[in-house]
Amino acid sequence: MSARAHSPYWYSLLTAVFFLGVLPKPDAAAQEPLEARVARLEARVQALENALARLTGTAGAAQPTAGQPDRSPIMVTLTGKEFYSGSPQDQILLRLQFRNGLAKAVRAFTGHVVFEDLFGREILRVSVTVEEQVNSGGVVGWSGGIDYRSSVPEHERLRTIEANALTTRFIVDMVVYPDGTRERFRGRQ
Repeated sequence: MSARAHSPYWYSLLTAVFFLGVLPKPDAAAQEPLEARVARLEARVQALENALARLTGTAGAAQPTAGQPDRSPIMVTLTGKEFYSGSPQDQILLRLQFRNGLAKAVRAFTGHVVFEDLFGREILRVSVTVEEQVNSGGVVGWSGGIDYRSSVPEHERLRTIEANALTTRFIVDMVVYPDGTRERFRGRQ
């Protein structure tokens, strides 16, 4: 057989090798689970929305400084703290107010209240869920307690620190709107 008889074969083989070498390899994003890809895309969308809000100067929107996280869409204020010694369990009783900084009403929300000293050092995180509707810009009160354990240094520090020496921030995890839709914030502070 002559070389010409083999040329279509070689041409096909060379073409296949060329395309296999040039085509992009599947990247890590294509192999990551769908939930992880969606979470990554949601975070990118949230970052773009935050950047757009800063550029358009949305009224009431917090303007984070470089290196600081975006401000939580739900803010918290400590309005009271006391210690209750009783049966069956001692408790640190807390009264908090939450302000809805979102553009629409909220039916319920969940996240963590972070208690810090005047130097910004974290003392304790407390998981909180509020299942009461609050309009945009509105305030809702919450009262609850932490089962006090004297052997836990964080509990002792929270019990003994003066309320006016505490700062609080809220890390929102999820919001449920009146129409039943949900929005995850992935721990936005």
